Amino acid sequence: MPALRCHAESDAVQEQGCGALRNLCVGSDSAGVASRRARAAGAGAIEAAVAAVARGARGAEALQLQALAALNNLAWQGADDADDSARRGRAVGAGALEAVCSCLGAARGAAAVQENGCWALGTLCAGDGAVAAAARERAVAAGALRAVVAALEAHRDETGVQHRGCLALQRICDGDDDGAGPRAQAACTAGAAEAVVAALEALGARSDAVADQGCAALCSICFGDDGGVDARCARVEAAGAVEVVVAAMRAHPSSVGVQGNGCAALANVCAGYDAASGGRRARAAAAGALEAAAAAGDAAGMGPTALRALCGDDAELRRRAIAAGARPVVFAEA
Repeated sequence: MPALRCHAESDAVQEQGCGALRNLCVGSDSAGVASRRARAAGAGAIEAAVAAVARGARGAEALQLQALAALNNLAWQGADDADDSARRGRAVGAGALEAVCSCLGAARGAAAVQENGCWALGTLCAGDGAVAAAARERAVAAGALRAVVAALEAHRDETGVQHRGCLALQRICDGDDDGAGPRAQAACTAGAAEAVVAALEALGARSDAVADQGCAALCSICFGDDGGVDARCARVEAAGAVEVVVAAMRAHPSSVGVQGNGCAALANVCAGYDAASGGRRARAAAAGALEAAAAAGDAAGMGPTALRALCGDDAELRRRAIAAGARPVVFAEA
């Protein structure tokens, strides 16, 4: 840590120092990793990593990569790590989100930087509660949504960018706080719906990671009971979401994540009883959504939820779902 502080203007020292922090804060020994992250944070590593990311926005790609990786590992949400939320809050308070967005903007053509930057945004916005909600709000204010959409649009064929970009969008839009609906609305305004659909269309059949996170992102964008949710669902559907979600589910029948998040996305897009809901359900049925949800069964507990949303009170759609393999009791539970 003294080296990073004393040589703040040296790209070489910052790169090597961040590389050391990156390696220190990762590993298969979850309890040991949690302890090392805590000690690093206590020594000021979080603030040093944030400063390195900020410098990376003006420096070389090698520094950008090491600084982003160090920050990501320091803020990681670990199974045996009770302090991870506090570390993320500390990183956000030190300006991590703004620094990452600057880095993404400065290295638009570097796929590896875009992947790691999106990954860091997703990590910083992970979790539940007030700390996570505050981070998501600050991410939107920092321009994270537009930065992630730009990354997805610039690197259509890069699996890592598409995976981590969809993850970042899902995490930023996630939550049941009062700001969740406006965040999802801002994501749509930034072009997130179209970018995620494009990711699924290009790579969803080949990559279960893109399929999983793409479906999860669409689910979060279409979640909520705010005044804009019906318009968001209409925009997501118009972008072709139902077709690409169904295709992803067909391509990855044994992936619980894809099946569960696919069902959740279908449920959120087609839920509701607004004037357009009947048309959404009919078009989803024509795209094979009933068969996909029936085949998913109880994957992640979402299959029955999706079937009820896809059918509503329509007796013919329910009949078709049962013919596709849905259990009749699913609709008796509605």
